[in-house]
Amino acid sequence: MIIEWTLGSKKVDIKKLVIENLGESKGNQLLEKTGPKFLQHANENEDSLSLGVLALKNLLVKLSKKNVDLNSLESLISVSESPKKQIPGNSFDYISLCNLHDHIFPIDINAGCTGFVDALRIANSLKKPSIIITSETYSKRIDGFARNITPIFADGASATYFNPNQWTTLYESSTIRKSTSAAISCVNSLGLTMNGPEVVDFVMGEVVTDIEKIIKKFQPSYVFAHQGSKFVVDFMKSKLANDKVLFPENIMEVGNTVSSTLPILFDQVTKASKLKPKTRVLFTGFGVGLSHSAMLLEVN
Repeated sequence: MIIEWTLGSKKVDIKKLVIENLGESKGNQLLEKTGPKFLQHANENEDSLSLGVLALKNLLVKLSKKNVDLNSLESLISVSESPKKQIPGNSFDYISLCNLHDHIFPIDINAGCTGFVDALRIANSLKKPSIIITSETYSKRIDGFARNITPIFADGASATYFNPNQWTTLYESSTIRKSTSAAISCVNSLGLTMNGPEVVDFVMGEVVTDIEKIIKKFQPSYVFAHQGSKFVVDFMKSKLANDKVLFPENIMEVGNTVSSTLPILFDQVTKASKLKPKTRVLFTGFGVGLSHSAMLLEVN
């Protein structure tokens, strides 16, 4: 995979904001669970499309330097719950604004924290390379200060070049907890809401159970897990990480960028240390739905 990503240009002092609203004692207690002290938000001129276009243009420059044939691209998959327009999705504008060839297959997915894995599974089912763009601006959907939302979510986008011929799929799965769609939701103009305890219960139950089974059977080298919050990441590491399974994290530095957490984290890790052939990598995304998507790949 070749990845480029970007964050919103507005830096927000989350620690200051939390303490102003909750007081120093309760504010610091909350920050111990949520994590980041600063987050990047989209400014008034930025949206999911503009952030996605920036990431995509940077990716295309990188692909050009690597002599990748852009005419070989089969699809462009856009993942966003906050597209610039209701109709059509961002994928069509990405293709036009970045001048991709006019036979590429545009796909739009309305998905949250499982979105990158969902798109990866689609891209992997195709014969030729695809580009996956994840882009989200949750900050524009938050009404005022919300203690379980404001300290967590950052705005950002990623663009990923994925060639299915460079990977072998060992496992993939989806899990949905029925009747929980309201746990993380945004209805019309009411703003984003999240039932934190229900989300944590889902992670502690279905998500960790699913991942434990995959680790036991396939023994991946890396588990790239969605960066939900510091509490969630710490809990998952305590249950899943060991001397044979690496569990990277960046929640403190980047925050929760929804569908972009996994490609950003993967890019940071693989830039520092290139993956060797036969390395097994597990991607696990969980959240809105409530749902969990997992995919285990091995480097060819």
